[in-house]
Amino acid sequence: MRVAGKQLRYLMEVSAVAFKPEFSGCLEELKSVLDLMGRIHDCDVHIPRLVSFQEEIRYFNKNHAESASRISTAALTRMIRVLHNRRTTLFETMARSLSKWKEDDFKSRLITSMQDADA
Repeated sequence: MRVAGKQLRYLMEVSAVAFKPEFSGCLEELKSVLDLMGRIHDCDVHIPRLVSFQEEIRYFNKNHAESASRISTAALTRMIRVLHNRRTTLFETMARSLSKWKEDDFKSRLITSMQDADA
């Protein structure tokens, strides 16, 4: 969805001068949702990487029982929790934006902004 949205964004950016000012408003709304999707994607990429790193450290700790060489995973645990929370918040914000699009009939607003541009 994000990749398709980016393609639409690029097309809208190059054609914005040909349409009504409302078109630019729709473009800004699209950019905002795509930004949220990108930030959600970042979380989706980083969380598994941090979990994998955490598992590697735990494996190391398990095989190096002497306390001097053990590595704490507390910071990673906090980072993972923060990213999970951030992702949840971003997703809820995106869902509200998409619901608002449905309520406000974004598709019709976009089409209307492209009609009779000279009027």
